[in-house]
Amino acid sequence: MLVESQRVIHIGLNYVIAPKKPLTVDEKLQFQKELSMIGLEADNTAKKEGGIGIKSRYDSSTVIVETFMNSPNAGQLLILMPENPNTSLYPQIADAVGDIYSRIFTEPKPQAFTARDGCVRKLFSCGSEYPHAFKYIWEKMLGKTQADLSPLGGPIAGGGLRFVVPALPEKPVETEVRIESLLKDPTQLWVEARMKWLQPDKFDSGFKAGELFGQINDFIDENVTSFILGLS
Repeated sequence: MLVESQRVIHIGLNYVIAPKKPLTVDEKLQFQKELSMIGLEADNTAKKEGGIGIKSRYDSSTVIVETFMNSPNAGQLLILMPENPNTSLYPQIADAVGDIYSRIFTEPKPQAFTARDGCVRKLFSCGSEYPHAFKYIWEKMLGKTQADLSPLGGPIAGGGLRFVVPALPEKPVETEVRIESLLKDPTQLWVEARMKWLQPDKFDSGFKAGELFGQINDFIDENVTSFILGLS
């Protein structure tokens, strides 16, 4: 795997906030207006349960912001960059969206983040020696041969590995890692890391988008790449 070839293809953070009530029409319009004032002019909007979804462009990045009801008394705020994400801009935009949320939705006043989770996806080249990323996983990382795949009865279009690290009392963060060949471009190794922060936090502590994104991104750069290179 060529570490220097890495390319971020997706960034997302999701917040569960309580207490929360369904948005009024005026609140939806105000939220959309405030987003446009920070450069997130809506290209498309979508109805959400008690909320609204907005798809926008910021420079060359696609940005999706959704707020909706998670349960009768809790809501969610989802902030994604699913296309051409900018790793420098994402935390700034996510925190700005969080500030707008905090200013507009004050009745009832949010008290806590009851849960938070995030996801970062990256692509890596495996070099000319491994034109198919699954071959890199199977042979280079796992030390297997093509003959070991024969019981499956045919050529393998793709595959990979998945690991789940449960939360612990001293570290209430659940982590999931997937390492796969990218089906639509098998020359690329697809790496995804997800983290779920299960410890509730006070709403006044802020959205901390840079910190949360940084934890996931650093985990890929430091832990996951070391794991992959260690096996290979």
